[in-house]
Amino acid sequence: MGAALMDIAEICKAHGLTFSEVSRRYNIPLRSLQHWSKGDREAPAYLAVLLEKAIQYDEQKEPGD
Repeated sequence: MGAALMDIAEICKAHGLTFSEVSRRYNIPLRSLQHWSKGDREAPAYLAVLLEKAIQYDEQKEPGD
């Protein structure tokens, strides 16, 4: 992953989301989020990009639901 990209934990923190919230909202297994955060496993590089975009999209649409 490039230096400019945030990892999954940083994305969650930047948006004020817990792993449980991200798991529930985006259908990502909680254990996977935990493993990636601890460095036990490596998340696919594209996942951080997609997750960031999905969260940003959801934040933009929330006020006018």
